[in-house]
Amino acid sequence: MKGRALLGGLALVALALLAWQLRWVLMILFGAVVLAVAVDVPISLLRRHLPLNRPVALLLVLLVLVGVGSQLVALLLPEVLEQLDTLQRIWPTLTRQVLDLLGSVKGLAPGLDGLERQLANGPDWQRLQPLGGQLLGMAGGAANITVQVLLMVLLALLLALDPRSHQRLLVALTPAFY
Repeated sequence: MKGRALLGGLALVALALLAWQLRWVLMILFGAVVLAVAVDVPISLLRRHLPLNRPVALLLVLLVLVGVGSQLVALLLPEVLEQLDTLQRIWPTLTRQVLDLLGSVKGLAPGLDGLERQLANGPDWQRLQPLGGQLLGMAGGAANITVQVLLMVLLALLLALDPRSHQRLLVALTPAFY
C-alpha cells in the first residue's frame, strides 16, 4: 500500500504540473463554459415561451446582446472622448503646477532638479527607444488577449449551440466509478 500511495502522490504532482503548464488553455475552456451557461439561460427562456429551435434562439440572443452592447458604446464613447480631450487641454497646466509644487518642497527628491529642463527641451530619443520596445510588447500582449477572447467566445457559442452532445461527451470521458 505504501508504494501505491507514493505512486498516486507522484501522479497527482505530475497532474498538477501539467495543469499549471496548460493553465491558459484551461482558463479559456472555463471561460467558454461560463459564457455558454450564461447564454443558455435566455435561450432556454426563449424556447420555453416561443416555438423556436436552438440555433434561431441563439441568434436572437446574440443579436440582442450586440444591440445592447452597441447602445452602451454609443452612450459611453462620446463621454470618454470628451474626457480625453479635456485631459489633453489641461496637461501643460497640470504639469507646470505639479512641477511648481514639487519645486516648492525643498529636498523632496534629488533627481527632480533637472526635470523641468528635461520637459522643456522635449523628448530624449535615446530614452524613448526602450519605451518603443515596451509599446510593441504591450501590442503583442493585446493581440494575444484578443485572440484568446475570440477563441473563448467561439467555444462558448459552440457549447451553447448543442450542449447535450458536449454533455454526453464529457460523461463518456469520465471514468465509470465516478
